Amino acid sequence: MANNQVPVKRRALSTGFWLILILVLIVIGLFLFISSRAKSPAPSGLSSFPEPIDPQKVQDQDQMTWADYRPIPGQDWADPSLKPERGFKLAVVAVDFPDQPFVMTRPKGSDPFGNPQIDPIARENVPQFFADFFTKSLAVNHGLNIHHYWMWQSRGKFGLTQVDTFGPFEMPKPHWWYGLNEHRQNKSTPDGSIAAGRLEKDCDGLWIKDAGQDIRKNYDAILRIYAGYDETGVWMEFGQMKFKSKD
Repeated sequence: MANNQVPVKRRALSTGFWLILILVLIVIGLFLFISSRAKSPAPSGLSSFPEPIDPQKVQDQDQMTWADYRPIPGQDWADPSLKPERGFKLAVVAVDFPDQPFVMTRPKGSDPFGNPQIDPIARENVPQFFADFFTKSLAVNHGLNIHHYWMWQSRGKFGLTQVDTFGPFEMPKPHWWYGLNEHRQNKSTPDGSIAAGRLEKDCDGLWIKDAGQDIRKNYDAILRIYAGYDETGVWMEFGQMKFKSKD
């Protein structure tokens, strides 16, 4: 009887086996590479991170003086010969009160806060003082003004080109009539009445009576300047600006 041999079928290795083998070899290779890098000496270089080319210096504005000011290099945007692409027209309307004149009309350093800090200005010149302060380079504003700032920020596209002054007008009611009309203060008045005044309404009424009903249409904005102190100004002037310590 013939000895018939049964052929043996050899199973081919699966694709999964080869993938696993390749991954194992990659892991071994990475391990050997990292080990060799760890044993090699570190490359020479800087001992510390270099200093910044343009270091940032943060300083509280309350601690700064004019000695800290550094003008922006380049174009002098305060040059009056430069004309903006768009001009801005401003009306300055100045008002005082029967019980409160403009502080700057009083003798120098005469009020409780040590103001005014400049020589007194005649009442009729107060509106023009502010018009010049906003648009001209003067000693009192250190050569800087609103027009200069707007021109600088917009790179010459926008500037304060016209400032017209009106007044001064005397308001029909005392100072406190307009200043104590909110925050539940309107009953805390010197004569016991209830303060209910609106400064804008009475101010504009005097202005329109003097300059005409349609005067506001001629301007991009109205700046109403009134005599006395604002609430925040009092906190500053009679607080941390006047008293440097608790004692």
